[in-house]
This record gives sequence, C-alpha cells and structure tokens, in this order.
Amino acid sequence: MPPRWALWSAERLLVRAAQWSGGRFGRRGGRVALCWRWLLPVASRIPVLLLMLTLSCTTRGDRREQVEFWGLGREGEVVADMIPEFERRNPAVHVVVQQIPWTAAHEKLLTAFVGDATPDVAQMGNTWIPEFSEVGALEDLTDRAAKSPSVTKADYFPGIWATNEVRGRTYGVPWYVDTRVLFYRTDMLAAVGFKQPPRTWSEWSEAMRRIKASGRARYAILLPTNEWEEPVVLALGSGSPLLADGGRYGAFRQPDFVRAFDFYIGMFREGYAPAVSNSQVSNLYQQFAQGDFAMYITGPWNVAEFRRRLPPSMEGRWSTAPIPAMRAGKPGVSLAGGSSLVIFHGSQHAAASWKLIEFLSEPAQQIRFYELATDLPARRSAWSVKALAEDKQFPAFREQLEHVIPLPPVPEWEQIATSIYEHGEATIRGKSTEAAALADLDARANQILAKRRWMLDRESAKTKPVAKSVSSGAYVAQTLLSVPSFDSSAIGHRIVDVKPRSGGISVAQRVSAGTDSILTGVKPRSGDISFAPKEECRRSAAQTFETIDPQSQRSRAGLLRYRRSAALSFEELNGHEHCAARASRSLALARDDKPLVDHRLAEAVQ
Repeated sequence: MPPRWALWSAERLLVRAAQWSGGRFGRRGGRVALCWRWLLPVASRIPVLLLMLTLSCTTRGDRREQVEFWGLGREGEVVADMIPEFERRNPAVHVVVQQIPWTAAHEKLLTAFVGDATPDVAQMGNTWIPEFSEVGALEDLTDRAAKSPSVTKADYFPGIWATNEVRGRTYGVPWYVDTRVLFYRTDMLAAVGFKQPPRTWSEWSEAMRRIKASGRARYAILLPTNEWEEPVVLALGSGSPLLADGGRYGAFRQPDFVRAFDFYIGMFREGYAPAVSNSQVSNLYQQFAQGDFAMYITGPWNVAEFRRRLPPSMEGRWSTAPIPAMRAGKPGVSLAGGSSLVIFHGSQHAAASWKLIEFLSEPAQQIRFYELATDLPARRSAWSVKALAEDKQFPAFREQLEHVIPLPPVPEWEQIATSIYEHGEATIRGKSTEAAALADLDARANQILAKRRWMLDRESAKTKPVAKSVSSGAYVAQTLLSVPSFDSSAIGHRIVDVKPRSGGISVAQRVSAGTDSILTGVKPRSGDISFAPKEECRRSAAQTFETIDPQSQRSRAGLLRYRRSAALSFEELNGHEHCAARASRSLALARDDKPLVDHRLAEAVQ
C-alpha cells in the first residue's frame, strides 16, 4: 500500500488532468472528467487500477483531419470498403462516409448548400454539375486536375470528361460512367438476314420492317413513351445541339432535331414500336424472352439483370451493339452518363478532399470499384481488367463511350427533358402533329430558359453589378420548386420584397385549393419567422429550419417557442410530409444571408 502522501499527490495530479481534459476536449472532455469524478476515490486506493485509469481516461480524441464524403445509392455503401486503404496511405486523414438515397440526393445536396451544411466531397450525377456550378456550390478543380499525376485527362473518355466542364472550367472528376446502347435478339435479327446488328438508320429501319413482316416478334423495338432518352439520343446522332445560342433558346424546330423526331415518331407510325409507357410493361425481361419485342435501348445496369432474369434458354440469343449512326461512315452517338466526384465550395479540407478524389481515380481503384459495384470505369486504362475485356456484352459499351455527347450544360435541362417526352408522347398518341408539337416544345423550352437569358444578359451587359451569391440563392429556390417530389403544381413562391441593406427577404407563399400558407415571412439574420396557423406545418417548418441551419443561434432563438418535447424530423412527419416539403422550400428560398440585389430581382423570379 503506497503512503498516504503519495496517494494524495496522485489524486491532485489526476484531478488536474481531469480538469485539463474537460476544458481541452469540450463534451468529450466532460465525459473524461466525469470518469475521474466517479472512479478516482476507488482507483486511488488500488495502484494498478489507478495506472489503468490514468491511461484510459486521459486518452486524447482522434486528431486526424476529418473529410466528410456523401455517396449516393449503392455506391455510397461499397465505397466504404475502399476507405481503409486510403487512410492507411494518408494516416493524418479520416474519411466519414454518409450514404444518401438517389431519390433524395438532388434535394438534399441543394438544401445542404443553401444551409451551409455541405460535405467536403460528394458523388454527383454528371448532369447535375452545370446546375450546382452555376449557383457557386462547387470548387473549381481546373488547376488541381491539370497538375495532378493521378487525374490524367487524356485517359478519360472525352465526352464523359466534358460533362464536368462548364464555361471552360472543371468542376468534377468522372468516377464511373454509363451510356445507352442497343440490346437485341441475335436469333431474330439473324433470321431476317442481319447476322450483324444494324449500323445505320437505314439498316435499322430495314431490320425493323423485316421483323414486323416476318411475325417473329410482336414489335421490333420497345421505346417507352415516358422516356426522353431515346428521342434525345437520336437527336444527338442527327447533329442537333438541342439548345441554341449558348443555352438561351430551344433548337427543336431546327432541321437536325426535326429529322430525328420524325425518325422516332416513325417507329410508332409504322407499327415497329408499341405506344406504351414503362408502367404498361408488365415484365420487361419476360416479354423480351417471349418475343414481344426484339430490340431495346438501355444501359449497363441491365446487363446483369438480363443475365439474371432471362430464362436459361435465352443464353447466346441476345447481345448488345452501339447505337446505329444516322448515315454510313460516321459513328452512332449516345448519352454521356455517370457520376463524378466534386468538392463543395468553402470546404475547410479541400486539400485532403482532393487526395481522396485522386485515390478513387487511380486505375487500380477504378477496377476495385467495378468489382464492388459493377459500375463501368471512367478511365480507359481500367478497361483492361479481365472481367470487362473478356465479357462479350461490354465491348459495345466500350466502343460507344468513345462517341458520347454531353447534354446541354444548363441547370434547367431536367425540366426541358421532361417536356421532350411529353410532346413526343402527345404526337405518338395522335393528340398533336409533329410540327405543332415541336413548335410548342420550343415555346416551352424558351419559357423555362427565360430566367437564364435574363441572368446571362445581365452578366453580359454589366449594367449593374449583381452579386453571384444573390442570383445563386434565388436560383436554388427556383430549382427546388422544380423537383417533382415537391408537387410544384400545388404550391408556388415569389419574392415580394428585397431589402439590400439589411439582407432580409420577405417570402410570400400562395397555395392552391384554399390551403393555408405555411410560412409568410423569414428574415434569416434576425430569426424573425411568421408561421401559418396549422400546427403540423408549423412544427415541420421549425424543425426543417433547425436542420438547415443548426449553427445559427439567432435563427434558433426565433424557433424555440415552437419546439416540442421530442425533436420532430421532417422526414418522419407521418402523413404531413407535404408540410415539411413546403416549409423546406420556403426556407431554402429565404436562407441567403449574403448581400442582395435590387427590386428587379423580384420581378425576374416571379
């Protein structure tokens, strides 16, 4: 037993250590201090326990630099298996992976940006990059990519890399790729004289004509009427830019698009394709096997599905081929799809985040990722892996990826794409002529692009300086309104007052069908919030605002009177999701603390 003076000295030393650790480590230190408070009287009488307690209770927290990474869907799950190797190579960096469902990813990323709650690194569908770069959400990676020994632009498929460039600057690095090719019944085409798949539109038309005439399949091809990808693929192959004048106007009445649209509608007009949407196709794989259709345009995700779901008798009776070209001597083109890795603007860990992107971009890691997720590598050098090189279904994708074209780099593309299939479907079902449909499609596209033209014209004219962050904030709000899950037909927003000096925004919300407004006014800097009388909406708005801006004590103060004993997550409102969605949109619109423009911004957003 040690002498009493030694125990007393040890106690004093350990108390000081506990006090220091409590102040040094905040909440974690508080738990350490609590550990000492309860165990010290016992431990001080037992020297061995005292030593063990000294080692355990004074262990410092993880001092590694923490990088937050958001992955989408299954990719967000399997990438976690790759992180240990990165951390082994970079012992000073710790990566925290959060998996986000694809269905909620777009909204969550936008809301996180508006609320200054973005991760450091994120996976992002490459068609979203123009939108997020336009609002200033993404870090410019041009210089980093140019100097990187790991990210070699020449090793990427040109059309895929181009999806990451906006106005000549690079905002993302391709992670994996996909595109669409022709899946076809080899036996049926061989039976009508096509031992090789069609390579031109004329051969394609002849193959479809023969299949229909032979009766070997009910239809020659399946083209779901609620998909925009097929008419757009044909339009790109015809040479259409889709949009004109730098994305200011639609180009749907130009000859290139007219030619492709006529070819697309003609497949229905001639009876080669059934006028059905995806929801009317009961079992795609069974119907392909039983001869309901002989051809189908789809992506690499369906290779595994065809192998798994087609009956054994279909082995060797189907294959893939690049999209036929409009005319001989030129390759057919397709969409440049896939996901990229981005760094969000303002990340405090940009250097470490770039190291992570470089690691995931290495050919060896691209191969590893393909083995884990079966996503096609973005780098040409990674396609040498045996699993891809020797697979008879993937050469068509490898060939097609050399001839893919990015979609127009405008944030409004998703809305325009929806309008393309809607007008195509109206024509297919005889509700409109081709000429009328394309004229209306152009008008609709021009309407959607009106705000973009205004912003670009203001930028070009430079009549009055407009803070980029201001237009970005308004732009994010408008984009959120366009998300289909928000049911934008039921609700709208408009900025009714802009106060440049104070930075406050008054937001008026009008709701159809007589529903009460949820949020009538928000001033982010003061935290002054006015709510509608509905209890559920009031609670969801409060919780949503706290989720968007957890660090703002002033904003929180204005919400305390609406809080309840248990925190209510706006994703778990049990029947009141519409309230949360509406509140989220209102708050997203109002959450810009940066300098604002004059009253003319209000007129532009309306």
